[in-house]
Amino acid sequence: MRKLLDLFTALRNNVSCFSICCDGLMYQMLLNTKNPILQLLDSGNLVLREENDENEEKNYLWQSFDYPGDTLLPGIKLGKDLRTGFDRCVMAWKNENDPSPGTLNWRMDVTTWPEPMQRIGTMKQYNNGPWN
Repeated sequence: MRKLLDLFTALRNNVSCFSICCDGLMYQMLLNTKNPILQLLDSGNLVLREENDENEEKNYLWQSFDYPGDTLLPGIKLGKDLRTGFDRCVMAWKNENDPSPGTLNWRMDVTTWPEPMQRIGTMKQYNNGPWN
C-alpha cells in the first residue's frame, strides 16, 4: 500500500519519475507528462495516462493489465509483443503466504507457432498446440 501512496504523491507533485511495487517486483518509469492521471477502469485495469489524452489503450503510460501476476482476467493480454519484445505471462505465487513470483508460469511460446505453454522454471510441463 505504501508504494501506491508514493505513486499518488508523485503524481500530485508532478514528479517525473515514479515507482510502483507489484508481485514483489519494483517497476520504475520516467514520465514526460504534465498532468498524469491514475484511473481504475470498469474492467479492473489500473491505468496511468495524461489528463487530456483520450481514454484509449495506446495512450496509456502504464497499465496494470501488462503485469497480470497470478490471475488472467478478461481483457488482459497474454503473450509476447513481437514489435517491442515485451512478454506478458501469468506467474504463480511462491506459496500461499508469499505473493512474490514463483517458478510456475503460463505464457505464449512464439519460437515456432504461437502456443500456450506451462513451465516450471524453464522446463516445459504442458503445452496446448499448435492447432490443426
